[in-house]
Amino acid sequence: MRIYKGNSIVWGALFYAGSGLALAAPAQESEPTSVTSAGPVVSTELVKELLHWIGAHSDYDIAVFLDKPPEIAFCECGDTISYEGETLVVHTPIKGLYDKKAYKIILVEPWHASDLKNVSTLLHELIHFVQYQSKTWPCWQKTEWEAYKLQAAWLQEQSLDVNFNWIQIFFKASCEKPREIHPSRH
Repeated sequence: MRIYKGNSIVWGALFYAGSGLALAAPAQESEPTSVTSAGPVVSTELVKELLHWIGAHSDYDIAVFLDKPPEIAFCECGDTISYEGETLVVHTPIKGLYDKKAYKIILVEPWHASDLKNVSTLLHELIHFVQYQSKTWPCWQKTEWEAYKLQAAWLQEQSLDVNFNWIQIFFKASCEKPREIHPSRH
């Protein structure tokens, strides 16, 4: 994992993958991948621009976050990482995670600031950063609906297709456990 510093869930996080959602799996008895200094760069200017966008399109006061953005780290699919105090393996098609315990966004490579869909993943994780720093949530899933709605608005402003499965996001964005809806088969 590559770490760049900018000027709770055990299972992982929901993510943008074009049309679906998934969970990162907990790792099986392995150590987190070591930290190196090579990899993509996320500019402080881009982070501030996205934070300003979040502030302009939501009720969040982002002023306090401009001088203290979260750390941004990179990993690759298959890496074992430390996340939310647990160890997990990053699986395809996860694109990004926000670790509120470590005050860190983890983006999955390949990631390029010139790719607007990649930037939208950073935006989504910055939304989670702002959400968790601004208020208490009843469960992590509740943050997803708002994060996806804001990400979709940003993608539309960039004239990009929004390929989210809104029905799946709706059901995943609930604190309630899924219920069996089929009649009993006795």
